[in-house]
Amino acid sequence: MTSLASKAHFRQRAIKYSEKYGVTKASNRFRISRKAIYDWVAKYDGSWQSLIDKSHRPHSHPKEHTAEEYALIRRYWEKNKDDRMVLWDKLRKQGYQRSYKSMCRAIRRMQLGDKAKKRGRYKPKPYAQADHPGQKVQMDVKYVPSCCVAGETK
Repeated sequence: MTSLASKAHFRQRAIKYSEKYGVTKASNRFRISRKAIYDWVAKYDGSWQSLIDKSHRPHSHPKEHTAEEYALIRRYWEKNKDDRMVLWDKLRKQGYQRSYKSMCRAIRRMQLGDKAKKRGRYKPKPYAQADHPGQKVQMDVKYVPSCCVAGETK
């Protein structure tokens, strides 16, 4: 896996090559689109740090839970934590307008619910040993002669 710095250095080399020989030759040589080179040139300020990818994470979400909704969930959680449907019903009566699933996600986000239990390690069961010879014999029958089929006698 390439690091962010090595990607930025690669972009810087592509930009410098494109300045010398043109964008089309640079895109052929580095096997990237011309549009990508034009985008990198627009971002480039002379240092390779300017070519590092920025985060795509949004600064906010328009439909995220409000502080009042979180407080409402916390207030009703202690008495109704055993049955989430009852909790959701009581919250709806108090003005909570979100779905049941988003309430559950908010509870998980606030870390109010039970932690998921880790599964224990696999313990193999002891192998059943044979007590006497011939106890564990298995025989595959691939071919049954027609004279041995039930109901037929010669």
